[in-house]
Amino acid sequence: MFVAIENNKIVGTISFQGNKIKNLFTFPAKQRKGIGTKLLQKIEPIIKKRFKKIVVYSSLDAVPFYKKMNFESKKKIIKKIDSTGIRQILMEKNLQKINKKNLGNLPKAENFESMI
Repeated sequence: MFVAIENNKIVGTISFQGNKIKNLFTFPAKQRKGIGTKLLQKIEPIIKKRFKKIVVYSSLDAVPFYKKMNFESKKKIIKKIDSTGIRQILMEKNLQKINKKNLGNLPKAENFESMI
């Protein structure tokens, strides 16, 4: 797990297992400030050492973020919980190809601490 810290407070987290993002969370007041992008950039090189792609089961609200980060939608999924379902989109990012048009727009990963 990695955390983003600002003024001695955790403002974002990311965790993964293998090549699957388990969670990516940014404190609501800190969203759209590049924290999620930096957290994702922190884990990509780690995953790339062993895998060719990253997988995430995205909430519908997070799909635009992942698309901006060059993930592609693969499949709509409804996870059954009791009598209701949670809608998610299976998304993947190929770590072998580089999208040159987006390289210059992404902030560099910095100021992160890892937690185990």
